[in-house]
Amino acid sequence: MTNSLIIERNMMSRYALILGGELHNKGAQDMTFRTVAALHKHFSELEPVLLSSHDVVTRVKQLLGVVPPVDSKMLNFAVAWNGIDLLPGLPTWDTSTSRAVRQIARRALYFASQQEFERLLDQAAMCLDISGFSFSAQRGFNRCMRYLDRIETLYGRDIPTYLLPQSYGPFSFEDKKKEQEVRDRSREVLQYPRLICARERQGHDDMLELCPEARCVLAEDIVLQSAKLDLADIFLDSLGISQYPGIEGTRNVGVVPNAKTFAAGGEVEVLALWGIVVQELLALGYNVYVIRHADDDLKWCLRLKELFKDDARVTPLLENRFCFQYEELFAACDFLVASRFHSVVHSYHAGRPCIVLGWAEKYRELLGKFNQSSYYHDVRAIDDSVARNVVAAVHRMDANHEQESAAIQKCLAEIQAGPSAFDLVADDYRGLS
Repeated sequence: MTNSLIIERNMMSRYALILGGELHNKGAQDMTFRTVAALHKHFSELEPVLLSSHDVVTRVKQLLGVVPPVDSKMLNFAVAWNGIDLLPGLPTWDTSTSRAVRQIARRALYFASQQEFERLLDQAAMCLDISGFSFSAQRGFNRCMRYLDRIETLYGRDIPTYLLPQSYGPFSFEDKKKEQEVRDRSREVLQYPRLICARERQGHDDMLELCPEARCVLAEDIVLQSAKLDLADIFLDSLGISQYPGIEGTRNVGVVPNAKTFAAGGEVEVLALWGIVVQELLALGYNVYVIRHADDDLKWCLRLKELFKDDARVTPLLENRFCFQYEELFAACDFLVASRFHSVVHSYHAGRPCIVLGWAEKYRELLGKFNQSSYYHDVRAIDDSVARNVVAAVHRMDANHEQESAAIQKCLAEIQAGPSAFDLVADDYRGLS
C-alpha cells in the first residue's frame, strides 16, 4: 500500500486537474468520467487527475470491506484521493463520518504531504471544475466562501481555470451581512476563471449580476452533451466491471428517491408522496423498481420498499452501479419517477421521460429544455394539490410515454449536435499558448 498522493503515476507529467468530481455520487461520477474522456480527446498531452475529497472516506470504507471498491488500479486516470484539506476551498469532512474512519484516512491511507501536493500544482497545466451545485445560498455561506477560495488559490498559482456546466445561485441569504460578504468577494474573484459555464439561465444571470466582468456563458450539462462513453477512456480493463440484475419484461417504471428532497420537503410528507406515486403505478399495472442512484438515498429506498413490503411487484435495486449502467437500467423502463438531478439526465440520455419530484431551479430548467415542464413538481411545499397534480401526471405519462420518449430523443440529438463546453475550453486554452 502506498501513501503517494498520485498512485503509480509519472510525476514529470503535465496535469489537467479535475475539481468537484467524485467516484461515489453517480452524477458526479458520470461528469468525472466524461471530463476524463474529453481530456483524452482534446488534450492528449495532459494527464487527467481527479482531486477527490469525499471519496477518501468512501475509499477507506472500501478497504475496510464496507462497500464494493472502485479500485484506482482499474482507472485510466490518476486520483489524488486526499486532495481534501490541501487545496483551500475543497469540502471539509462530512460530520457524519465516524472519527475512526477520519483518523484512518488522515494518518494511514493516501495522506500525502503538502510538499508533494505543491509539486502537483506546480505541474498543473489547467483546472476543470465540474461541481454540480456548490455555489449558492442554498449550499450555505461557508461553502460559498470555500468555492471562491478555491478559485482564488488556482488563480494565484497561474493555473487556467474553467468552471464547466453547473448550477449557480440564488444568492439571497437570510443573513444580509453574509450575503454582502459573498457579493463583495465574488465581484473580484469571479473575474479569474477563463470561462464560467452555467447550466441554467437563472444561474447565468445571477453570476453576471454578482460580477458583470465574468466570462459567463450558457452551456448544456456535460452528460447531455456527450455521446455514449467509451469505457477504454475510463478503465484500463473494462472486462472486470461487475454486472448487476437488470429489468426485464414490459410495463416497468423506475422510481429514484433523493435524500435531499426529504430534507427540503419534510421526511413524513415526501415519503407519503412517494407512497401515493407507487400505489398509483401499481393500480395502473406497472412493475415498480426502487433504484438507488446515490449512497445517501439507500435509507429512503428501503423505507419506500417497507411501505410495500408484501407486494412482489415493488422490487428494490440497491446495487452500487457505475453511472453508465443506470442508463442501461433506465432504458428498460417505460418511464421514470425521479428526484436525483442526474438520474433525470441519465433517463433523458437513455431516451426515457420522467416525472420529477425536485427541490431546486435546476430541475425546472432541465425539463423546460426537453418540453417536459408539466412533469415537474416541487416538493418544498407539499399539500393536497401537489399530490393531486403528481397523480394526474402519472396518468398522463401512462398514456403518452411513447410520444414523450420520441420528443426527448429529438431534443437530445439537437443538444449533442451543438458545440460542447469542452470545445469552448479547447478553443480558449489553445489561444493561451
